[in-house]
Amino acid sequence: MMRSDSAQLHGKPWASLAFTPAKFKYSPGVWSGPLIVLVNGNTGSAAEEFTAVLQDNDAAVVMGAPTACAGCGHTDGGTPTTLHNSGGVLVIPDCAHFRADGSNEVMGIQPDVLVGLRSQDSRHRQALRVAAKLPEPVQSAFKLHLTDEAVAR
Repeated sequence: MMRSDSAQLHGKPWASLAFTPAKFKYSPGVWSGPLIVLVNGNTGSAAEEFTAVLQDNDAAVVMGAPTACAGCGHTDGGTPTTLHNSGGVLVIPDCAHFRADGSNEVMGIQPDVLVGLRSQDSRHRQALRVAAKLPEPVQSAFKLHLTDEAVAR
């Protein structure tokens, strides 16, 4: 759905099923420029889902390291299962978010621009690694932005 289409959904009872922001008072156009999202192995949960949505909709260029593979977690607190013989209780994620390419978000987010971010590196060292790779996602983000503007016209 193009950004300009969101106004057409206003007031429709099913709007939030097609466009989640329609649940809220939504005003498009807050930011219409290119977007780069930086992720690493500590990116999970809602941040991982948000990144997947942006990436699947060509709304941002994702750079960094693969995410935590946290998936979407538990629905309504999960479904604990008691093992018959041991009495042990398993509590495992019980939902799936399928991405535009058909993969499950539990596989994590593979960045468009891979940066060798390592958890043992200092923040300074990680920043140097990101800075060295930054021209690539900036160029890609502007291409996405220009393409999106052309489609909107």
